[in-house]
Amino acid sequence: MSLSEKCEFGGLEYIAGFIASKLKSKFKGLELNPTEQFRHPESWTQVLCKGGLTIPSYDLINLVKKWEFFFDIFHGHGRAKWKYNQTYSVMNILAKQISLEFPDINREIVKYYVRIRTFIKIKHLNKIIDAEKIRRRNIIKNLQYHSFSLAEEPMEFCDEPTSNMLHIGQVAGD
Repeated sequence: MSLSEKCEFGGLEYIAGFIASKLKSKFKGLELNPTEQFRHPESWTQVLCKGGLTIPSYDLINLVKKWEFFFDIFHGHGRAKWKYNQTYSVMNILAKQISLEFPDINREIVKYYVRIRTFIKIKHLNKIIDAEKIRRRNIIKNLQYHSFSLAEEPMEFCDEPTSNMLHIGQVAGD
């Protein structure tokens, strides 16, 4: 597994653990059994965990990986990285589609995943937008700085043409 795949899996595991921590009192089987709490090799959640993170079950991690596929398709995976589905009631539509594919899974769990994942996507898009604004602002500042510095330099005027100046109508090399 490559480093980027490990990072992606770690992020999905973290999302699954968050879902498990919020819904474990309502639904059984979302978190890993205490006897299995230590995976080998250690997962990203286990590395970060100092006793407060919920370790998701293998089944929940596998579901989240499958749901991520639907999320990517729904939001146009492969299009420009800042594009996304702007349909009205986007979370309900996606939750319904996923629930149709996984009828055995309680819809509340699916809705919670879609909500969390959508907010993560929005936060990511906002970071891209903010970075672009800062980049444009810096370009404008640089242009303004350079235009002021050019205007402050004294301009030299020459009354008589020199040998290396072209006259109007003269072509270079004449």
